[in-house]
Amino acid sequence: MELTAARYGQSCFMQTLVQIRRDVDRLSVEDKASLACHLLSILSDESIGADDEEADRRDHEMDAGQVQSISHSEFLRQARP
Repeated sequence: MELTAARYGQSCFMQTLVQIRRDVDRLSVEDKASLACHLLSILSDESIGADDEEADRRDHEMDAGQVQSISHSEFLRQARP
């Protein structure tokens, strides 16, 4: 198998991420909390999930009968390949 630059870069990133997680596991509770606060603060400008407008739109679709809700277990069943 040929190792492309992109695949090599992704592999190195994943190895780095694994090492970071191991290092974080070794931190004190106080340091973990500080790191968590830092990470959350730099994500605050990023959209992590659906915003209020999207939630309202989806709620309206359900109320109007345009879509049908499913249970969490059904969602997981459908999401698996």
